[in-house]
Amino acid sequence: MNRTTSRWALASLAALAFWLAPRAEAQYLATGGDIKTVVTNNAGTSSQIVYCVHQFTNTAGDTFTPSQDLTVQYLVIGGGGGGSTGVGGGGGAGGYRCSVMGELSGGNSVAEPLTNLTSGVGITVSVGGGGGADSAGGNSEFGAISALGGGYGGPGSGWAASGPGGTGGSGGGGYYNGAATTNPG
Repeated sequence: MNRTTSRWALASLAALAFWLAPRAEAQYLATGGDIKTVVTNNAGTSSQIVYCVHQFTNTAGDTFTPSQDLTVQYLVIGGGGGGSTGVGGGGGAGGYRCSVMGELSGGNSVAEPLTNLTSGVGITVSVGGGGGADSAGGNSEFGAISALGGGYGGPGSGWAASGPGGTGGSGGGGYYNGAATTNPG
């Protein structure tokens, strides 16, 4: 079985899949998301490395379908939590899941394993939207890999004691003397 393996790519936003590809084939090996080809110099040599990046930003969902067996690296970020109305705490950041070698994943843990995908078998990609006032952000998913949405900001009113923020990828901030909520994701 011939499997193309990824190494590195740079991009931002909610869900990414990327893999190393021969230059001529880069745009034809998988479908789904906004597809970009990234070319970089191979350190210490005169050769170049080509990566194909699939970036997903649509909260309505999408499908990533390889046309050959692929081993992909991924970066999945949950939607940020909404802040509290009035003078409450701020919303937490969305969770972070990453398999890029040399990078950390959620909860300050080591990079997660690469994902092997089968030719012609699509996986669902969903992007979590940011939370409105007093609500958590949505979860983002790349197949079975899920990054939790950020927690909502703790409620507050004037200078009265109040509650903690909600749990999530990263917990929302507590208000005044409300306990802060944390949950690295």
